[in-house]
Amino acid sequence: MFDFIIIIVSITGIAVIAVVPAWYKALKHLKPIYSLETVALLAFGYSWLIKGETFFKDEAK
Repeated sequence: MFDFIIIIVSITGIAVIAVVPAWYKALKHLKPIYSLETVALLAFGYSWLIKGETFFKDEAK
């Protein structure tokens, strides 16, 4: 569930930065869209590997 929250926050951050031009100009040197996209992709990959039980066993419900 934690990985889902990270993905949603990253996508929301991309949308907010894209809508507010002043924030994008202020953060342009940090490459915010690329950075947040990378975080979302890593969270997705981590959740995929957990669900496929490559690293850890999935929690029993």
